[in-house]
Amino acid sequence: MRDETSDYLTQSVLAPDLGKKGTGDMAYNEKESHGQSENMNDSGNGVHETPQPTPTAADQPAETQPERPKAEPSQREHAVSPDAPDEVKTTIAALVEAFPSLKPFHKEDDWTEVVVPAALLKDVARFVRDDERLKLNFLSSLSGVDYRDAGLQVVYHLISIPAGRPKLIMKVNAEGGRDNAHVPSVVDIWPTANWHEREAWDLLGIRFDGHPNLKRILLREDWIGHPLRKDYVDSRPPRERQYKETWAPPSDRGVRHDES
Repeated sequence: MRDETSDYLTQSVLAPDLGKKGTGDMAYNEKESHGQSENMNDSGNGVHETPQPTPTAADQPAETQPERPKAEPSQREHAVSPDAPDEVKTTIAALVEAFPSLKPFHKEDDWTEVVVPAALLKDVARFVRDDERLKLNFLSSLSGVDYRDAGLQVVYHLISIPAGRPKLIMKVNAEGGRDNAHVPSVVDIWPTANWHEREAWDLLGIRFDGHPNLKRILLREDWIGHPLRKDYVDSRPPRERQYKETWAPPSDRGVRHDES
């Protein structure tokens, strides 16, 4: 038999709320059985009201969330920070002055970047090469990029030699869709574009209109497809992977690696 004194102390002194409700489980069950809410105030059953968090856009069902606009690759507003290097300010000013429709901006790593329509590429290329303020006479890199549904893009990194500055990144979205992607060639402006454009054609299938010898540079001429495209499928049968621990030289060498 339980000690009535200990029951009295438990219910009346140590846990007065439990004395009213019995045990914690009994109190929870009683509340549920009467359909009470957890947000009752102190005058009801001593349960403090819990503030509810403000719903955010992430809490909304997918069908009710506002649709976010899809940004085109590398599209940003024209922006120059006050502390930008003088070369960056000069580059942006020169581009905007000559081509008001362009929106060059200052990158964090002191490059200037601009998206150029394919129709303006030759004019902009000649301007940045010949303008006395820029003298971007060296094409250090030309790369192709596959953005899937957004299309293919060509990226040009330009530097002034011998000073090394200013520095400009031009991005040109290829025209003609994925099946006939093409941009004008700039080999006649920067001769270093010759092999770069051939590589972009070989691996991504971007044609460069006016290139003097546009053919594959890494793969065989009879290769089917362009391996760096996101939708490229390698139809060759899978090959067994070779590991250093199990690899052996061809038998015609006469010596296996574990015998050497």
